[in-house]
Amino acid sequence: MPAGPNRTRRLEVTAVDFCTTPHGVSITANVSLTCGSSTESFLQLSPLDGKVVATVTMDIGACKVTDSDINISGKAGELLTGPQTQEFLRNWAQIRLSNLCGMQ
Repeated sequence: MPAGPNRTRRLEVTAVDFCTTPHGVSITANVSLTCGSSTESFLQLSPLDGKVVATVTMDIGACKVTDSDINISGKAGELLTGPQTQEFLRNWAQIRLSNLCGMQ
C-alpha cells in the first residue's frame, strides 16, 4: 500500500534548451510539477508543487550520457531530492538515448 504522494497530478514543460557540445548535445528542461496521493494511499496528503531543472549531456557518437543533473525545488523537492533521483535521471536518459541509437 502506498504511504504518501505516489501520483503525478501535473507535469508541464515550461522551457527546453538544446546546445551543441564538442562531442554531442546538452539538453536542459524546466518543468513545473504537482505530486499527489492516490485514493489507495495510506497517507492522504495535500498536493506538493515543485519546479524541476534537469540537464543531460550526451555524446551522440558514442551513444552515451556523459553528464546529468537534476534540481527540484518546492515541497516536491523536499521529498524527491537525493542521490537516487540523480541516478534515476541518468539511467532514464541513457535508456532513451540507447533506444534512439538503435533506431538508426
